[in-house]
Amino acid sequence: MLFRLLKPNSIGWRFVSTEIKGTGKQGEVTQMDILKWREGKTKHVREIEFGGQKQKWNYRSELVKRRGLDNDHKYIWMAFGGLIIIGFTAFVAVKTSVITNRRQAMTEREQMRKMLHLEGEDRKKIGVV
Repeated sequence: MLFRLLKPNSIGWRFVSTEIKGTGKQGEVTQMDILKWREGKTKHVREIEFGGQKQKWNYRSELVKRRGLDNDHKYIWMAFGGLIIIGFTAFVAVKTSVITNRRQAMTEREQMRKMLHLEGEDRKKIGVV
């Protein structure tokens, strides 16, 4: 059995598959042969019989995945994600600048109140302009 799978070659003994048809020199199995064989194995074709006639069919998801038809949607979702990240960072930047500006204005008002020695109701005279 083992000698059916191993064949002599100019380099040495080579594995010759019974399942994969080799297209290389002396019937050797190449990388492309293996890739084509794997692709053929993943293609599931279902058959159903209607009124004596066989109909082949696949699920839509299998066709979409095999042909890469959902790649455009992947890029759209990546663009949405990028826009969300940009929007969030812009929001954070604006919010922090508003907060720092308000704090700065508040400290300036407090300094003016201390300089003028305002207390009680007089403190409210210096407010947001």
